[in-house]
Amino acid sequence: MFYSSSSPPPPSCGPGEIQFEVRTSKGQTDSDIEAGKARVYIVEVFAKYPFEFHRPILRIGLNGKWVRATRGNSYFDFSADPGDHHLCVQWQSRSLWREAAFASFTAESGKRYYFRARITHDVGLDLEEIDRDEGQFLVSSSALSISHLKK
Repeated sequence: MFYSSSSPPPPSCGPGEIQFEVRTSKGQTDSDIEAGKARVYIVEVFAKYPFEFHRPILRIGLNGKWVRATRGNSYFDFSADPGDHHLCVQWQSRSLWREAAFASFTAESGKRYYFRARITHDVGLDLEEIDRDEGQFLVSSSALSISHLKK
């Protein structure tokens, strides 16, 4: 989906001016599920195309706020309260036009949810929930994404 950066961001995304710095680490987390919460994993799967020389940054929003960002085959996880949630993945770019992909889910206390963010062959974005087996495999074979807001 395309939208103008001068129009309001989609409700599941955060403000357009927010930018992240991202590094990756080979370390993995084995995060426990907090009492009364769900655990959500976002894995970016990036197949480098011959014309690309960098790993793009994708920022991920939850219910209208940016959570964190990924860079190239990496993942992060976070806690979510039970209930309905809306995810957004978007290129971190300063261009006038942006593309985003969306997914929604209903979190249940004590459960884990896995989502795959992909850059498609036409350089678009895709975000989809995946099953636990594929999610665990992708997490175990990906770097940990560590992101901080740019100052």
